[in-house]
Amino acid sequence: YGGQCTLCGGFHWLPCTTEAAAHARGLVDTVHQRWRLDYESATPDPRFSLDWLYTKGPGRMLGVLLAVDDNGKQHVLKAFSGQITESWIIPGWVGPVAGIINTSPVYVEARQAIEQLSAQLHELDAAVVKSQLELSQHGVEQKQQLTQSVHSDAGQLHNQYQQQQPPARLPGIEQQQQLGIGPMAADHQQQQQQQQQQ
Repeated sequence: YGGQCTLCGGFHWLPCTTEAAAHARGLVDTVHQRWRLDYESATPDPRFSLDWLYTKGPGRMLGVLLAVDDNGKQHVLKAFSGQITESWIIPGWVGPVAGIINTSPVYVEARQAIEQLSAQLHELDAAVVKSQLELSQHGVEQKQQLTQSVHSDAGQLHNQYQQQQPPARLPGIEQQQQLGIGPMAADHQQQQQQQQQQ
């Protein structure tokens, strides 16, 4: 985690150590086992049940910070992002830094900007979906028009073919024999001569 320092103007970073990662995993495990964020309180507050995080909201980031006091004693600080059921403070957790809450002007302005951008993104998403549907419908209409055109052209060709005069038919086998033409003519003549001799 890091950011720009308001005192010196430079950037400072807090690397994630193996120890910090272990505490973070332990925090998540404890929260899931107790199924509430105020597990250090003697009396559970229903507002801080995980049911609210999983069913009533988008979820929250949880984090830990390892700190050492002036006496050299280590402390594990834990915090969450945003609000939990409209609450900024939960017993045992670090509260808002720099006093910025939902009534602070900075927060209000940032929130309005985020909501406006979210609305614009929603409109763009809707426009994209609409365009995709229109393109899909246009493709279906083109396919239907092409199919109709092909059927129409085929019908016209069929009508033209039927209107044409059929070609002269070749004489059948019997006619060929009688006329003395074709491959069977010689056999037919031979048969007639044999009948006459008899």
